[in-house]
Amino acid sequence: MTQTHFKSSTLIKVALYEPDIPQNTAAIVRLCACFGARLDIIEPCGFFL
Repeated sequence: MTQTHFKSSTLIKVALYEPDIPQNTAAIVRLCACFGARLDIIEPCGFFL
């Protein structure tokens, strides 16, 4: 049985465009950290980073 390994950062990319809710943004940040996904936050945000 052959297993193929992929880098998850190349498979999943997430972009948040002007996020307004910090709690939802934090949840997405944690999700991307767990899966090793790339996250781009496009400013301006509705809160301070």
